[in-house]
Amino acid sequence: MSDSKLRVHEVTRQVELASHLSAWEQLAAEAPYGEWFASPHWVLPWLDAFGHPDRLAIQFVYDGARLVGVVPLVRPTASRKGCSPTRVFPVNNHVRRVGALSAIPMAELLTVVFDQARQTGRFRCWALPQIPVEGEFDQALRAAIRRSRVLEFSIEETHSAVADFHGGWDAYARTLNPKLVQKLQQKQRKLERAGGWTFRTITEPSAWADGWSDVLSIEARSWKHATRTSIVNEPGTATLYEGVGTRCVTAGLLRLHLVAHEGIPVAHAMGVVSRGTYFLLKNSYAEEYKSSSAGMVLVWRAMAEAASSGCQRFDFLGDAMEWKMELATSSPAYRSSTIFPSSNVLCLLGRVKEQTLKPLARRLGLKRLLRPLRRVGA
Repeated sequence: MSDSKLRVHEVTRQVELASHLSAWEQLAAEAPYGEWFASPHWVLPWLDAFGHPDRLAIQFVYDGARLVGVVPLVRPTASRKGCSPTRVFPVNNHVRRVGALSAIPMAELLTVVFDQARQTGRFRCWALPQIPVEGEFDQALRAAIRRSRVLEFSIEETHSAVADFHGGWDAYARTLNPKLVQKLQQKQRKLERAGGWTFRTITEPSAWADGWSDVLSIEARSWKHATRTSIVNEPGTATLYEGVGTRCVTAGLLRLHLVAHEGIPVAHAMGVVSRGTYFLLKNSYAEEYKSSSAGMVLVWRAMAEAASSGCQRFDFLGDAMEWKMELATSSPAYRSSTIFPSSNVLCLLGRVKEQTLKPLARRLGLKRLLRPLRRVGA
């Protein structure tokens, strides 16, 4: 059971966030447990870009007047048939995890949230996408599920890519394919020695507006633009990253790396630094400069700068694409968790489908059975 001294305040409308914002920002800076993506620097721009002002379900946990935890949830804008979540992490293709922030042990925080939600009738089906299969939050979540006596099933395991700098930059580079390192170093030297190429890293608010303008210029000339997945033409994306950049540069978290040729923006790598990790939020290059490999050189430089500034990890985010894996030292797995009380029959059917029927069909090689199973608890 949870600590009765703690209380949970669920905020359901964006206008109500103002009274919690200062304490939330302080918790994001000081909490010993948690994920940067649960901070207001990410959640608030995400809500501006993709959220609905009256579909919030953010859980603020207080110990007296002190904010000790935040679990940023929202209510889905549309329901699916069957096991339909009533609370979810604000995750889309731009972020693969959210997590929580806590000044108390994470398992204790989640137990309090689950218990009070169940007592108030808010706990019917919660979806928590992209949870690290191993790590602090996953262990805390499993402990809270046991304590609160609720049920869970997991689906959609994916992988990301991470570079570990614990032994320093040189030790990290020795873990890579020597030919890859030599190739990147040669391309970097070629750009640095050629006339007209300039590199810069933006960390100050005074340079942010010009830097953001360069990012938009690069994105509009990238291969992503043709597929309508660039910052410029994908709905809500510009709002998200401009908001994140504005908040993070003010907080001293932004690292925006840019390369230009004769004054023309060529490539960018936009990231934030938090708790010793550089998170690569977005990167791209102008298609007409593809042969220069400026985009890869810029990421390589961003990694070197992160390591030299004391970062222990470089998280590429997103899927474990081939170019990321060439630079990674590990590929963490992620799962999507559905949590529900035993009284939710539709979720029980979903659990049977995901944990029993689908694995059995795969083991037996009965692919034809997988098609009707998609309709069970879907």
